[in-house]
Amino acid sequence: MVDNPAETRVYTVDRCKYCGKNLHDEIAKDFERRQVFDIPPIKISATEHRGEIKKCTCGCTNYAEFPEDVKFSVQYGTRLTGLAVYLHDYQLIPYDRCCQLLKDVCGCDISPATLIRAENICFENLKDFEDEIKNVIEPISSYPF
Repeated sequence: MVDNPAETRVYTVDRCKYCGKNLHDEIAKDFERRQVFDIPPIKISATEHRGEIKKCTCGCTNYAEFPEDVKFSVQYGTRLTGLAVYLHDYQLIPYDRCCQLLKDVCGCDISPATLIRAENICFENLKDFEDEIKNVIEPISSYPF
């Protein structure tokens, strides 16, 4: 059991089960505790990014810069795409089933093409790490065993 649960529900005793006396105003002497561990409902949420547009007195229109990972007017975030890549590449769930799972569990309609694009971005981001591992392994592989 945990000391500080996320939610506590109290169930009251209103009547004596033996004589039927009203116990509504009696203070509880103790509580019997039971805890249920579960995951919260998974739902997709949207974060809107707004970039200011300001016009200078010189006539130039200026646009705020968005964060580097916010490139399109609508896109999936890194947690969702990371989960999709994990499900497909590590758990070996086929593309169509992975997309169906995300739709059923998260409520998002991700396409196999989006998943493939997310994988390619992941692979590109890991390229330097992969090269470093290869540099460490290559000298080892030349040892005569």
